[in-house]
Amino acid sequence: MPRAAKPQAKGPRFQTAHESLYGLHITERCPATANVVSVRCQFCVYYGPEIDPTKPPRERAKKTTKKAWTNNFRADLYQDHLKSEHFSSWATYQLLTYDEKRVFFESRIPFENTMSAHINSGSNIMPLTFIINSGIVEVLIGDMFFHPDDHGGTTQRAALKLFIKKEDHYEVCISNPIQFKLIVAYIARGISFCQCEGLLDDTKRITGIFTIINFILILGLSRLGSLKDTVASGYARIVLVRNLQIISTILDPKNYRSSWAFSLANDGSTHYGKSYFDNRIRFHYKSTIYNIHLVAIPMFESHTGENMFILVRRILDVLCPQ
Repeated sequence: MPRAAKPQAKGPRFQTAHESLYGLHITERCPATANVVSVRCQFCVYYGPEIDPTKPPRERAKKTTKKAWTNNFRADLYQDHLKSEHFSSWATYQLLTYDEKRVFFESRIPFENTMSAHINSGSNIMPLTFIINSGIVEVLIGDMFFHPDDHGGTTQRAALKLFIKKEDHYEVCISNPIQFKLIVAYIARGISFCQCEGLLDDTKRITGIFTIINFILILGLSRLGSLKDTVASGYARIVLVRNLQIISTILDPKNYRSSWAFSLANDGSTHYGKSYFDNRIRFHYKSTIYNIHLVAIPMFESHTGENMFILVRRILDVLCPQ
């Protein structure tokens, strides 16, 4: 005779009050006893996953499947899921009365059937994180770009505030990639930081007057957010640091053996009464010789050959220490 199957271990039974308390929907019952077998999170169905810009970005994208619990009806599991995946809508839901919660999901369109589900997917809403060598932030950005009299001042502290110190490097996180990419494109066209602030406001105001024809565009523009000229300057500083990090990686022979040598071209210039020591670099990378602008360092000392050499040496000690 076949061996009798062992009865499955049963967890706590589903509590009816949890259906409205945690925004759950009963999806399956036992045919024999009518006991609840499975429940599903309605926030997953009607709101989709949320991304908290204040937290470090995830290495993998959030799952788009609807969370469900089968024979495992624990309040702490519901709460952990709601706090991590639906923190904003869950906070709003908790403020509602019992009667309001009962009808909260009625007449709502499932998230996957809305425009936002398609517009908000992809890399445009995932926070960007860049890892930067400590020397680039501490020596180039924090020291050489500021006059010695300005060290410890408000401007320097604001510049360094963008970068988060880790054990042996710095990280910078951009919570609004759409705004970041747009402002960087503005700056690349020669637009000033103050003009970037006005252009972004004009973009939202003018494109916002369209209706159904540009509905998809409007939803995308809703993520542009607001901007100050100080934020635009911060974006420019992040781009500079990121580019210096890329150059430093290329110049390291351990990464690219063809970059064992490079040439420099240096020149002095004056802009708005301030002197700069301009540097260009030429190197070989993946079968191509590049001739690019490296960096323009402010010159606070006299323009002697010795001081120029010191500036170049400090730059290369950071970007090419080997």
